[in-house]
Amino acid sequence: MGFGLIFIWLFVALTGWLVGRAKGRGVEGFALGAVLGVIGIIIVALMKPAPRSSRQIMADHRFEHVEQGPVQADLSALPPLPQQRPCPACRAPSRADAPYCWKCGQNFADA
Repeated sequence: MGFGLIFIWLFVALTGWLVGRAKGRGVEGFALGAVLGVIGIIIVALMKPAPRSSRQIMADHRFEHVEQGPVQADLSALPPLPQQRPCPACRAPSRADAPYCWKCGQNFADA
C-alpha cells in the first residue's frame, strides 16, 4: 500500500509539472501538485502564464535576419595584408616591418 501512495503522489506531482511547464511555471506546478494533489493541478491550470524573460524574447527574434539574404562585402576597399615572417626565436608570425617579436620580444636586428 505504501508504494502505491508514493506512485500516485509522484504521478500527481509530475502531472502538475507538465501542466505548469506549458505556462512557464514548471516548478510551481510540481510543488502545488505534490502538496495539494489534484486541487494543485487545477490551480496551476488556472494560473496566468509566466512573463517571458528577455532571453526568451531574443531567442524568438534570433533568425529574423536570415530571410534578408547574405550580406555582400566590398573587399576592394580594404588595405592589403602586410607580409609576415616567423620569429627566429619562437617561430610566432610577425609583421615583416616589425622591429621585434610581439610574443617573445626578440629584436629582429640582432637575428
